[in-house]
Amino acid sequence: MGRLSADTTPPAHAATPGGDALPTPAATPWSRHALVVVRVAVATPDADALARVARLAAGLGPGELLAVRSARPWPDGSPAGGPLRRVACAFATDDHETLVWPAPPDVPDDAGTDRLDVRGLPQPLPLVATARAVAAMAPGDGLEVIGAAGSPLLVDFLAGRAEVTFDPDASGGLVVTRLRRI
Repeated sequence: MGRLSADTTPPAHAATPGGDALPTPAATPWSRHALVVVRVAVATPDADALARVARLAAGLGPGELLAVRSARPWPDGSPAGGPLRRVACAFATDDHETLVWPAPPDVPDDAGTDRLDVRGLPQPLPLVATARAVAAMAPGDGLEVIGAAGSPLLVDFLAGRAEVTFDPDASGGLVVTRLRRI
């Protein structure tokens, strides 16, 4: 489902199939970037599971995210550290998701408000910031995410956790994603 090896990384001089230069994360809206998400489920975050997840996470490249679902929370600080960043989301007492990605970038501190603007964030931060904000919400609370184009990945990721609707803004192609915590 994702590139977990440097062998398939395009060379620096690579171009798109149309011959254009590859986009940079800062120059292109996040919804137009490829985002690779590897999702795994771990029953218990024991030492063996942590080691397996750390091995997977070590192979992540830019724009790639490892999402680990478990029934119990992970120990603080794992499996991140060094070149990895980590956000733990608790959606319910038995529904935890640990998101791990290569550093940089770091997730901004403004997640958890009733309005979140993700237009300037490089991958995978729009999904990370949105997940963190939804996890911090109480059931019935709402959140508007500005710039998150109608992503099937977001709908799948938040299934059973939040209701998701998309509202295109006719004035400029901007999409507002409305979330309500279940």
